[in-house]
Amino acid sequence: MPPPEPLGPERPPEPRVANGKYKAKGNGLMIAGGALLGLGAAGVISSVLLTRCNEPEDSFACKNQQHNTFAVPATAAATLLGAVLLFVGVGYRIRYKRWENWKPENAPKTAVYPTFMRGGAGVGYSLKF
Repeated sequence: MPPPEPLGPERPPEPRVANGKYKAKGNGLMIAGGALLGLGAAGVISSVLLTRCNEPEDSFACKNQQHNTFAVPATAAATLLGAVLLFVGVGYRIRYKRWENWKPENAPKTAVYPTFMRGGAGVGYSLKF
């Protein structure tokens, strides 16, 4: 038995996170991700330059060469985390903007839903005219 179809257009629920406690606008994630991405990239570049030893043995870089096994991967991990936060924030922002610009005439006309019966499960398809 297919689920009952709603009468008239219904606005989708507002995108939220943390069990509906906060709006999922993505601004905080984009700010944190952009800052961490920029600082991490600067950290990777500076740690590579400060720990590369192709100069005389008494230089600053050669004295700190053993630190490159920690400094470079740590700053690279921070850069990767910043990129992930930034892309997730952009995804949240796109989804929230799509919700803000929703109009009844843009409502989906089709729906796919799961069906369960005694002998198995399947997929149902609903079309709205």
